[in-house]
Amino acid sequence: MLGEFDPRLDARFDAYDRETLTARLRTVLPADGLLSAPEALRVYECDGLAAYRSLPGLVALPRTTEEVREVLMACKAMGVPVVARGAGTGLSGGALPFPGCVLLSLSRLAAILAIDPDARTARVQPGVRNLAVSEAAGPFGLFYAPDPSSQAACSIGGNVAENAGGVHCLKYGLTVNNIAALEVVTLDGEILHLGGEALDAPGFDLLALMTGSEGLLGVITEVTVRLLPQPAHARALVALAWLVGRDLLLKESAAARHAEHRPPSSFLSSLRALPVILYVPVADAAEIAALPREFVQPQLVVPRLGHADRVALWRAALGKRAAAIGPAIEECARRFRYERETIVAIAAALRAERTPITADRMFAACRAEVPLDAGDLAQEVVPRFRSDELVLPPAQRLQFDEIHHAMRSLTEVHFGWGTGRAWNESGISVLFAGPPGTGKTMAAEVLAGLLEMPMFRIDLSQVVNKYIGETEKNLKRLFDLADSADTVLFFDECDALFGRRTEVRDAHDRYANVEISYLLERMERFKGLAILATNRRKDIDEAFLRRLRYTVEFPMPEVRERRELWQRLIPAAVDASEVDVEFLARQFPLAGGHIRSIVLNACLQTANRGAGKPKLTMDRVIVAVKREYDKLGRTVTLDQFGRHAALVERLTNA
Repeated sequence: MLGEFDPRLDARFDAYDRETLTARLRTVLPADGLLSAPEALRVYECDGLAAYRSLPGLVALPRTTEEVREVLMACKAMGVPVVARGAGTGLSGGALPFPGCVLLSLSRLAAILAIDPDARTARVQPGVRNLAVSEAAGPFGLFYAPDPSSQAACSIGGNVAENAGGVHCLKYGLTVNNIAALEVVTLDGEILHLGGEALDAPGFDLLALMTGSEGLLGVITEVTVRLLPQPAHARALVALAWLVGRDLLLKESAAARHAEHRPPSSFLSSLRALPVILYVPVADAAEIAALPREFVQPQLVVPRLGHADRVALWRAALGKRAAAIGPAIEECARRFRYERETIVAIAAALRAERTPITADRMFAACRAEVPLDAGDLAQEVVPRFRSDELVLPPAQRLQFDEIHHAMRSLTEVHFGWGTGRAWNESGISVLFAGPPGTGKTMAAEVLAGLLEMPMFRIDLSQVVNKYIGETEKNLKRLFDLADSADTVLFFDECDALFGRRTEVRDAHDRYANVEISYLLERMERFKGLAILATNRRKDIDEAFLRRLRYTVEFPMPEVRERRELWQRLIPAAVDASEVDVEFLARQFPLAGGHIRSIVLNACLQTANRGAGKPKLTMDRVIVAVKREYDKLGRTVTLDQFGRHAALVERLTNA
């Protein structure tokens, strides 16, 4: 299984053909998965024991077990030594590279694959941080016991290779006592599965043999660790609070715990012996239902920080360095509606930097804290287009610029001029209406890019639910996500959600109208930028239209706009000297989305048809125009194609 002893282990390794090995490894690793430049290799010349340094020949960064296997087999075939490395925090020299070796870094195998709270195990890849396992298991009331001093940075794979311990090892044992199974790849490419989730396994204890072997016997690609229940310290805290005459605030909502593992009722019942008031923070009143009724007292509503409170807190947290970025603090306090703890943490991180605090750096730090996980309800959109790429008629361009300016002016007008109280500090809602392909989605992305705001495209198939009350729940989740910081919510084909209310004939009509009423109320309170896009404006409920700040009609482009679209959309790397843009713009009344599709199809048919600079011919474009009209089901006459009519006629009769 592990092979015979190799006498070369006591001697120097033979030289190998580095170029051949490099070429072979590049075929099995991702494009960025192999490092060979000296400046890149220098990062890996030592682990935490920096007194000893040695430069590897290559550094491999696999992402899968199969890639690890291919690297090991390639190195064995060429007689190249391999040294495995985790996070590089060890102090024993276990990851010190052999001169000229291939250093196999497992940092990219960093996924927590599964947590089984019933079996009290977690299956993780070797690059997962030690502390991350306990953080992921925490909601289940579990933790991973081994805690070396570098647990915030060290990896589980390195812990197994070194049989790491920590301050808990006296009570809970070393790593070998806290793992259940390993997946190991040997130098021969054999994938071994050692141990199991049972408390013990028959036969030789190969799991213990592998633990602490520092990668000598194989490379670990998956670890199943054992989890333990978190110590019960709540009673001690309650007793201490009673002794000193204080109440107790539970930092984490008891209702948010997983009831099947730590039921709130039994948890609170165990504390009832002492006369101490426990404050349980909940984000939603519905969470109170999970608490025992005999314990619940009248609710204490803690108001959120207002704009002035956030500004004062930012200035206090930044200290003297706040004076240089006064306007940025005002803007951040409006755009990022964080509470005290988050503001203090961001300010501390900014103060710790040695460089001056700038407005851009402050905005970047705040954006990094925005919760972006909308689940299946919305997908984050990364803006692809610049403002100069957006082709609009003058009137629509003016409206677009007004929307941009209005969003930039919200802080001054709401809080400098005093409109915030009357308008509930609301943001801006706009409607983009027009035929398909006229640039509504593109305009939304350009706005998000100009405003430097995260953008989410709402997935109406996930938001709208046939069961009563579920649509409102989904909408609440969506708007709550966007409530802490300014975001762009893009409702494409919005008429499906913002449709007209109907006369109530049965319960279905009644609840459909309730959904619309709830959406109206949440839209009025939304503080970011909501963009509704539709090609059926007449189907939008009038109550929504009244609440919109701007309505922009996206018309079909005229000849001037179509000419500009053709010129902009043809790639700069393509020779388009034969393409008659003027003819195309004049003869074919198409929207920008259709023109973009035509250009792409023509380019796809032009590629791989000869050496030199690619050349886009008029014939290829004409064929693509005909294909686009056929796809749209729209009629186009031969007369429109002018001197190219014969080509289209042959194409039709083929």
